[in-house]
Amino acid sequence: MNTLRTHMGSTEAPMVQVTRRTLGIAGIVGLSALGLSGTRRSLDATAQDATPAAGGEATLEANKALVRRVYVAFSGGDPDDLDAVIAQDFAHHPLSPGEQPGREGFKGVVGVFRTIFPDFDVTLEDVVAEGDRVAIRGVARGTHEGDLLGISPTGVPVTFGVADVYRLADGEIREGWHQEDFLSIFQQIGAYPPLDQSGSTPTT
Repeated sequence: MNTLRTHMGSTEAPMVQVTRRTLGIAGIVGLSALGLSGTRRSLDATAQDATPAAGGEATLEANKALVRRVYVAFSGGDPDDLDAVIAQDFAHHPLSPGEQPGREGFKGVVGVFRTIFPDFDVTLEDVVAEGDRVAIRGVARGTHEGDLLGISPTGVPVTFGVADVYRLADGEIREGWHQEDFLSIFQQIGAYPPLDQSGSTPTT
């Protein structure tokens, strides 16, 4: 430093100091820019990771299509078409009255519903897929023309809600959970007293 001041003069020293300060600021700005650039790259990568791959979306749509075919079988289709949709060792929770485990047992349930309600039809209101699961919410309609758990045919048209969840793997439906509003069915055919407006069963 002494040699520098001797040759350049004391008036040049501030210029040297300013230059050093400038270099220091430039270094900080440069590091900040690198940090922001790295953050931007990180955010871009995160956004790409969050975007579903085309294959994933295609799988979800394929799974929903498989589940829709179950209700085609219920609604007048050929129950044997379920051979290409439901796994042979299909697990149904809970088993319906008289239902045997597996695909053939489930096909038997389809046949029972169509015997009780020959014009049975299910309208799917919602079909939602995520991961290996597909959930549906639907409305079933039919005319009570067959024996229903010991209740003789009434000829009464009924409408009731259904909600099902399925697990799929390797292009097959492997497992299912179901819920039907049978209380509503029994009330509509007169086998059970309807609820009053307070939600209670009238007493006699």
